[in-house]
Amino acid sequence: MSETVMLGKTGGTPAAWRWLPGVGLIVLGSTVLIGWFSHQALLVGLLPGFPPMVMNTALMFIASGLALSALATERPQIVLWAGTGIGALALSILAEHFLGLELGIDLAGVHAWAQDGFPHPGRAARVTALCFAFAAAALVLLGTPAQSGRLWTAGLLGAAISLISIAAVTGNFLGLDALYPAYALRGMAIPTAAGLTLLGAVLYREAQRRWLADQLQGLDRRIVSIGTLLLVAVALLTGLPIAYLVKSHIQDTLV
Repeated sequence: MSETVMLGKTGGTPAAWRWLPGVGLIVLGSTVLIGWFSHQALLVGLLPGFPPMVMNTALMFIASGLALSALATERPQIVLWAGTGIGALALSILAEHFLGLELGIDLAGVHAWAQDGFPHPGRAARVTALCFAFAAAALVLLGTPAQSGRLWTAGLLGAAISLISIAAVTGNFLGLDALYPAYALRGMAIPTAAGLTLLGAVLYREAQRRWLADQLQGLDRRIVSIGTLLLVAVALLTGLPIAYLVKSHIQDTLV
């Protein structure tokens, strides 16, 4: 099966807008990386009362941007590799949070200038890692042969990412993390919430687009099958009487 069929391509050059979200996420992640190395608080999204976007989050945004660009150009192998990498990093961060592990992936020394006093400098928030784990799963599903169940799951994961991100930043604005120490959605930076909301929306839209394309392909196949049967039926209905008439004419001629 070709890659075009696998991804449910509808034909033609991808629209310009399909490139823009991926490029935007790459720019977002790259800007944050530059901010960390140049010690520019504004570039890492460090605002009063909000945490900054850490480097691992920036790297996952860059990989997500590459994956979205690969989706736009129908390159499933890149989508799968990017999704796998994002998933591995996101699950590693979640393991650090929930299992108390120290995997050495937080780059604490690089983050010390802006996160002095943080218990784990450089570690992405649990809710951020969870959203990227969802994104990784959605990307892997979108990078494999199109099936209705897979596309529905990818779309639901995309919607969940956007909704969780909006809820997280809203909770931070309302100060819920300060009021409730066990608040599950605490710790997401504003740029992270914006980027994840965009990522989730694009994943949802891409899953929807591919599901519709898959349904249309199935409809086309059914139309061709029905049309073939109708042509065969018409041929039989018209051919048999003609054959009978020809046979009768030949018999009359011989007589």
